[in-house]
Amino acid sequence: MLELLVVEDEKALARNIKVFLESFREEFHVTVTDTGEAALHQLSSGAFDLLVADFRLPGIDGLEVLRHALARNPGMRAIMMTAYPSDELRKKALRSGAVRFVEKPLDMADLRLLLWETIECGGDEESGLTVREFVELLELAGESQGYRFRFAKDEGVVVVDHGCLVHAATATLSGPEAFERMASWVVTDVEEMPHESARFHPHNIEVPLSHQILEAAGHLDGSGGSAGGREQPGDEKAAGGLDAVRDQENAEISRAVDSLGDRSHRREDRTEEITSYLQRSPAVGESAPFRGSLADLGFSALLCLLCEVPGTWKIEVRTPGSSAVVYVADGSIVHAAMGAVFGEDAAYSIVTWEVGEFELEAVLEVPRQTLTPEWSSLFLRAFA
Repeated sequence: MLELLVVEDEKALARNIKVFLESFREEFHVTVTDTGEAALHQLSSGAFDLLVADFRLPGIDGLEVLRHALARNPGMRAIMMTAYPSDELRKKALRSGAVRFVEKPLDMADLRLLLWETIECGGDEESGLTVREFVELLELAGESQGYRFRFAKDEGVVVVDHGCLVHAATATLSGPEAFERMASWVVTDVEEMPHESARFHPHNIEVPLSHQILEAAGHLDGSGGSAGGREQPGDEKAAGGLDAVRDQENAEISRAVDSLGDRSHRREDRTEEITSYLQRSPAVGESAPFRGSLADLGFSALLCLLCEVPGTWKIEVRTPGSSAVVYVADGSIVHAAMGAVFGEDAAYSIVTWEVGEFELEAVLEVPRQTLTPEWSSLFLRAFA
């Protein structure tokens, strides 16, 4: 049985859709809402296979509902309907991820057939979302989540934090280059990552999402012109201004890439220093603590190094606004504290820190255990 969400403020029409479709037993279960806000609530609490939404709704309109729906469930099929059709509305619907655009009034028998066609055929191929468009939807929805995409024989991961693209990786690429590679993939096989696993992926993109999308769009165009190489009205007039904008964007991206390269060299140097310190296995109280900056080596990378050596280690971290302590014992992260917050809640925040100072030293024992071996193993699988 397919789960269908209908968003329609004409209550009589919505009721007719529900009664008609549910009269075919074992085909559809229909949930009806009459506002965009109510639809978002349903989307957050239930799993739907299909969405049928009107453009014009009180409050949040149908397109906004569509964007939120696809950001939460990229595999959902959506049909947009309106009593005021136009080419512009049709383009907006398809660009936002709908696979069908229909006019009211509706013939119920035709609607039923259309729903089955939508499920079985998935709509026109050109209306399918690309990874680039999918990430734009995540930005609009302000999502914080990770997704794993599979396309042909390739696989990639994207992580967004409150709508900001912070991580991208494929089997052979990471950061901006990985996002460029994935940008044109059509979203056909996507898996929402467990929230804990998504949070473990280190930030490897430091420029704004809009810059990444512009860069990926330019990479896809290949001509510096309109998407797909097609000339659009006004392109000739806008060419100079567009080139200037792209030059500025490319300059900013180049500066960011140069900065990442410098940091990579510092990270390698600091990794060698810490590894050498750990290999000396300093006895408790017989060696000065190792002090360093997270700007040179992120906290997640530091923890991975500690988990590779025997002994019990204490790391104190200080940032401009917070301080924390983490203990590692014989290859497992066993305790984390940040003020009055302990265990996983503290660890999830601390492992993403990349700004601040740290102090590392060998200790005799751990004051308490607030993290399980299973959690530590999950962390190491995500970052190692």
